[in-house]
Amino acid sequence: MSESRIQTNCINWYKRNYPNNYIRKNEQVVKAGDPDIMICHYGLFIAIEMKQPGKYPTKLQTLKLEQIRRANGHCGVAHSLEEFKDIIQRAEADLEMTPITSAIYEEIGGTDND
Repeated sequence: MSESRIQTNCINWYKRNYPNNYIRKNEQVVKAGDPDIMICHYGLFIAIEMKQPGKYPTKLQTLKLEQIRRANGHCGVAHSLEEFKDIIQRAEADLEMTPITSAIYEEIGGTDND
């Protein structure tokens, strides 16, 4: 399967499952090495480099992903829809570790001191 087809499948899956989040496929005005897909997933930044099975990111692409990781973004390389989903799930694990804020306590009728 072509990289383009894999990207399309991943983007379509994401839009169906997370219709209120932002996903962008980098197509035109992109700096060399920038990841193929960028997502704002419930406030988390996720960048994904898409590759055909058996292909690997260039040195520049690897450096860009490392730069994103060092800035506390989430990123990875996906060769399939399953790998794409795995990157999203790993990012969601950070959401589960986020402390509950005062606004959430108020919404459920409590306080920080409960």
